[in-house]
Amino acid sequence: MIVNRLTGDYFTLKLFNSAGGWRAGGGTTIADGGVTELFPTLSCRQIKLTGGTTNSIYIDALPQDASFGNAPACFLFAIKIPNGGTVSVTFGDDLTPSLADVHNFTITAASQSVNAQGVASPQWSIIRVISLAFAYSQPAIEITISVVKNQNEAIYFTSPVLVPQFEFLANNTALREHLLPILPDFMLEDDFETVEPIDMPLARFMDVATYGIDDVVKKTLRMAYLDIFLGRDESNEDTLSTWVDTQAADAEHLTWLAKFVGTKPVTRFASSQEIVTDPFVLDSSTLNGDDTIRITSYSELNPPPQDIEAQRNLLEWQVSTRNFGFDAGTDNAIKEAAKLMLIGAKTVSLSYDYVTNPFEVEIRTPWYETLGADVSQVGQSSSILLEAVQKAKPAGVLLTHVMTA
Repeated sequence: MIVNRLTGDYFTLKLFNSAGGWRAGGGTTIADGGVTELFPTLSCRQIKLTGGTTNSIYIDALPQDASFGNAPACFLFAIKIPNGGTVSVTFGDDLTPSLADVHNFTITAASQSVNAQGVASPQWSIIRVISLAFAYSQPAIEITISVVKNQNEAIYFTSPVLVPQFEFLANNTALREHLLPILPDFMLEDDFETVEPIDMPLARFMDVATYGIDDVVKKTLRMAYLDIFLGRDESNEDTLSTWVDTQAADAEHLTWLAKFVGTKPVTRFASSQEIVTDPFVLDSSTLNGDDTIRITSYSELNPPPQDIEAQRNLLEWQVSTRNFGFDAGTDNAIKEAAKLMLIGAKTVSLSYDYVTNPFEVEIRTPWYETLGADVSQVGQSSSILLEAVQKAKPAGVLLTHVMTA
């Protein structure tokens, strides 16, 4: 129940030696090492380090939020040194470099008689470093990893993770309020001993062992009976069901609710002119900070990128309106779907002829209310608007679009 503060290329290792990634120290050459051998299913790759018997990589002044303020941090990574060596990790704050912690680890040569993959491979070592508390509320963390190898060989680095050390305890309500209090005092005293650095191995093990219980407890409490005379009250979120109320449900539950209104849920449209990640239809996936979207790009209006909240809102719109489900095929469904790609007054009209051409409907919108358009596109269509209305149209009907002056 922790969130890795190393995001983007700092974690994925897809890019390096540039802003936003790990850099090589003097005499070290970094190369892409392919999909990580340690955890092949992760999006993280591994990087290959060569160049003499001493190699180093570092992160320079990576800004962090206030969750690290005056609290220790935990840094983990995996390294492969087949013939062993010494690993030195310098971990500190850019504003107070003299207070940086230095941690040294000896890696023995791996047994050649053991042939195993992933975490079972004797060639991989997982290193965990705990820093002292940072002096500043929002530190700029610097990390340097130096390796002195027993032989001049290629080594590999993967899966870096940086988190506030005690975040797991703060985030796990079930562990903190229901499980730890029932342990015998002597076990808690040993686990929370004051010898620096405090590590709480039993609490960390229980956090892993009880993975998912905290979510179950929170959801159970949300389903508790409330004796409220007037029943549902929109001003009181405790009366709103996070399972079936579209206002309170999260993206995962909205996806589940979509089946009851005949909708295969969508979180973004594939024809967007500017897309950060590949188009996808939300199923059991968990949305995260990398799954941001931008419906369109245009020079004059510049809307903010549509993030996870915008995706949830799009799901809520589909479930609450049913315009992509049971209510699809109506004039209103087409108009409301078109408005997803409009701004301002969101003026939209439909034009069709029942007698001569009943299977073609023209959608008309002002260019200045259509996302991504400019005056030179009057008389043309918007591809993103046409895509947005496809799930709302009657089967067999051709939809066209024209922007008006």
